[in-house]
Amino acid sequence: MLKHFVAPLFWAGIILFLSSIPSNDIPSFELWDLVKSDKIGHVIMYFVLSFQLMRGCIRQYASWKLRYNATSFAATMSIAYGGFIELYQHYFLTDRYGDWVDLAANAVGTILGVVAFRMIFSDYIR
Repeated sequence: MLKHFVAPLFWAGIILFLSSIPSNDIPSFELWDLVKSDKIGHVIMYFVLSFQLMRGCIRQYASWKLRYNATSFAATMSIAYGGFIELYQHYFLTDRYGDWVDLAANAVGTILGVVAFRMIFSDYIR
């Protein structure tokens, strides 16, 4: 069962790592210079996380509850993880801070990821 969640767990680790980097140490990327907003980054990161969680849930044949509740599980876990990261930044990091707007961007990315998965793989979702 856990094998289907390796990719989302790995991606969650990447999010945690990137969220822990001091803001002064974040390198500037040409792509980020074009976008000019870290909120797009939040949307993309949580889009990927929720999409991968949906994929992991749908591949669960041993746990029918998880398989048939994939949308609510993926959305809840992604948004909760986004909230955890914001709290982590606010209370445990000295040069980062939690932000409600970041949490909203995380939620938007989550919803977009779940909706995209449902549109692309509608044959697998009942």
